[in-house]
Amino acid sequence: MRRSHEQGFTLVELLLAIAIMGIVFVAVFTGFATFFRVSVAQRANADMDAYLRQYVEKVSSPQTPYVPCATSYTLPVAVPGFSVSAATVAYWDAGTYQPATFSPPGTCTIRPLGGASITTGERALTAATGGFTTADIGARVFAPGVPCGTTIEAVAGPSTATMSDAATQSGSGVPTSLSSDTCVQQVTVTIVHTYSNTSKQTTTSFTKRAAS
Repeated sequence: MRRSHEQGFTLVELLLAIAIMGIVFVAVFTGFATFFRVSVAQRANADMDAYLRQYVEKVSSPQTPYVPCATSYTLPVAVPGFSVSAATVAYWDAGTYQPATFSPPGTCTIRPLGGASITTGERALTAATGGFTTADIGARVFAPGVPCGTTIEAVAGPSTATMSDAATQSGSGVPTSLSSDTCVQQVTVTIVHTYSNTSKQTTTSFTKRAAS
């Protein structure tokens, strides 16, 4: 009769092997969890950048009309998990076409004149309800057919004023307003992305000009 000399693992060896396997499992699981979190964060940042560019392009494009004395702009509906706002609009107070400083939001004023009459190639602005005074000299004129940046140069009477630039089209009953708007706005867009119980926010500012 042949007696086997083979021996099994001792209890200590089994416990040691289980402990080592547990450590390896925890290390691998932690590595995957970290990789997943980093991937999610990187994807979130990439999504935020992409959506932010879309919103900026939307607001800055001519398809979104310039709003004199605007306090905000309507943005596309945000996708789930994102919220976006353009709540801050400041106004350029420099004197060249390279904006340097912007006045705080809320400092812009606007006064509707109602329907006015303008003539192509002429600088006369006539509005029966204009109520023009010398205090209006220097104010910006906003009306279809009036170049951006046009101001009131002189006041001949309550219903007649002279503009700094000639009208580019003729019309009567043209909706017209005077304002302290400078035709250059600084729009600040903020986007917030909420994911995995985490929120990230990014903000950017850009200039928007009225069409000449």
